[in-house]
Amino acid sequence: MSHLRLASVKTLCIELGSPWENGHDESFNGKLANELLEREVFDTLYEAKVLIYRWRMQHNTIRPRSSLGYRPPVN
Repeated sequence: MSHLRLASVKTLCIELGSPWENGHDESFNGKLANELLEREVFDTLYEAKVLIYRWRMQHNTIRPRSSLGYRPPVN
């Protein structure tokens, strides 16, 4: 039996068409759109994959976070 079930915790699902219920994902999606997708014209699918990968690596490992005292997540 899972720990969640033992604690009588149930999972919740986000309603379709209600993206505001997950602020973390919406924040990430907004930053991706504003900082990359709306500024680039991708000539090939490969180019899009490479640039999106680079942006995601920078966002997830190098970019300082206010919640971490303006330090990057990897430090």
